[in-house]
Amino acid sequence: MRRGELDAIVHLDPVIQQLEATGDIVVIVDTRTEAGAHAVYGGPYHAACLYAKTNFIADHPGTTQALVNALVRALYWLARASPDEIVAAVPSDYWGSDRAGYQAALVKNLPALSPTGDLAGSGAENVLRVLREFEPFVRDAEIDLAHTFNTTFVTHAATHPK
Repeated sequence: MRRGELDAIVHLDPVIQQLEATGDIVVIVDTRTEAGAHAVYGGPYHAACLYAKTNFIADHPGTTQALVNALVRALYWLARASPDEIVAAVPSDYWGSDRAGYQAALVKNLPALSPTGDLAGSGAENVLRVLREFEPFVRDAEIDLAHTFNTTFVTHAATHPK
């Protein structure tokens, strides 16, 4: 971008936050926000979640539930903690020498997190639709979200907190 060789970029934080902070980019559409996700995907877009094969879930329901419980507890804490508290809980080796930059990226990403872990709604359909546009193995597969997208473990975690 600095050399004029790149006109646009789609990336994640902390890269976007760093480029934005140095003035190297101007964000046109920010999918870290609800409005940006709606503009690009037509609704929510669940980019971070737990994935598991059906046979793993069937063979290890206790492990699956423990993973979901941990994720739901973490999301619950993230929804209630201040950015300072969150950054203080992250090892400095993770964010390196730019604590302020990490915190700025964190603040921009927090609104996109589900405070309960519940990803119900149109998000799964949006992800499937987008992936079908550029992933041949998804486009050509018969995917029935009713059989592949499961919130049972999240519901249990939310109703049985530890």
